Amino acid sequence: MLTFTGHYPTYGKGTGTRKVSSVTANDGIDPLVSQGSLSLSRDGRFLFAVNAGSHSISSFIINDSGGLVLADVKPSGGAQPNSVTVFDDLLYVSNVGNSADRITSNITGFRIEDNGCLTYIPGSTHYPSLRNSSSYGSSF
Repeated sequence: MLTFTGHYPTYGKGTGTRKVSSVTANDGIDPLVSQGSLSLSRDGRFLFAVNAGSHSISSFIINDSGGLVLADVKPSGGAQPNSVTVFDDLLYVSNVGNSADRITSNITGFRIEDNGCLTYIPGSTHYPSLRNSSSYGSSF
């Protein structure tokens, strides 16, 4: 059972119901076509969210009462992030890209600091073999 506990802004543009890619439907159901737009760290200390509209990732600390405290907002390393995954102190984000601006899809890595801040891992950005492969992020 889910119980509403509060509203927490990500300080990104989110997506609303707008189309974020030419390969996704604009039906108002899930503009990210992703089940990984939110990710909880295994230890339950942090929650991460993608902000496709502002090409960023938000990081939250989960406090003792279960509330969220914004720790960081960082550029995702590409255009229109749709999925994040966490393993230990590593976070990887899948970026759909934007064919209109000739920005290709990619996966980019970040290190999660003890305070919830994200640090880009130099050389971690990798590109799929298919241009703007939106299903790339959903296969984490």
